Amino acid sequence: MTNWVGRTAAEIAAAVREKQATPREVVAEHLARIERLDGRVGAFRVVRAEAALAEADEVGSRADLAELPLAGVPVAVKDNLAVRGESKRVGSAATPDTPADDDHVTVARLRAAGAVVVGLTNVPELCVFGTTEGVHGTARNPWDTSRTAGGSSRRQRCRGRRGHGADRPRQRRHGLPAHTGGQLRPGHHQARHRSGPGRRQ
Repeated sequence: MTNWVGRTAAEIAAAVREKQATPREVVAEHLARIERLDGRVGAFRVVRAEAALAEADEVGSRADLAELPLAGVPVAVKDNLAVRGESKRVGSAATPDTPADDDHVTVARLRAAGAVVVGLTNVPELCVFGTTEGVHGTARNPWDTSRTAGGSSRRQRCRGRRGHGADRPRQRRHGLPAHTGGQLRPGHHQARHRSGPGRRQ
């Protein structure tokens, strides 16, 4: 039996396009890994187990399956982007717990390319702070769960490190990190400032 956890997006998509694996097989294996490990790590606010499997079946039945660049690739979306049918909480109790009617354009493009959204990852409140400890749970360092995983993009890293998404050393995890305009982080995490569109240095 082939193990799909830890494979790159390119490897997974090629295998699905060539019918060496089904999207359901790939997604189910990643969901099982999340279920086993995320109780300790807290990378996800929402795991879309049932919905993800249904979406994997939809991808598998697409007429253009052989042409999809991300065929059957499981991805996690940071909880500051809209995912159709899920609420967008941005790490806060003050945001509405109302399912989104539509996908954010980034999520829509991922799905159009054949990716399957397995869940929404935890973020600091309003994506502002350097640690994720809030009303929607605490995200922990997967190597030492007594320590913080850092800011919101580190949810993607701990998810990948624990094998929640396809991953290889020095390759980006299959998640969506984000910079909320400019980025300023405390030196004990990572001292740097990045300017986003419309931001001053």
